[in-house]
Amino acid sequence: ELGPGDKVTLDGPYGRFSYKIIGPDRDYLMIAGGVGITPLLSCLRDMAASGFDKKVILIWANKKQRDIFFEEQLKQIAEKIDLTVHHVLNDQQDWTGYKGFVTADIIKETASEIIDRAEVMLCGPPKMMDMVTGELVRAGFKKSAIHTERFML
Repeated sequence: ELGPGDKVTLDGPYGRFSYKIIGPDRDYLMIAGGVGITPLLSCLRDMAASGFDKKVILIWANKKQRDIFFEEQLKQIAEKIDLTVHHVLNDQQDWTGYKGFVTADIIKETASEIIDRAEVMLCGPPKMMDMVTGELVRAGFKKSAIHTERFML
């Protein structure tokens, strides 16, 4: 409904949720819950464009397979950088991959090779992020290596 000459105020961004700020020379475990993939995908696109040369593991939790979007784009990114993608679905019985929620066991199984040296970027619903933070610590990640982005102020 804006028209020419209307005044607007733009605000933000507020966060420091960027691999370039966290540590551009580190391996990464990225964990997304649903649309929490958004800022992680932005980082992955930038990593692909800039020739990022460290390991990146993405765990993306969704309810059903139909909720997985940008799959082709993730494949294209994986052709440019060392990216491995794992999906965890909690509401699809016929899914043959990881089922349920992101647990310490799934984290260890998918990211054991980088636990001692990686930074973690975590974005998703607040309850999911709280639960996964505990699972990350149980899996062996230091709390100081866990970086979160919440879509709220």
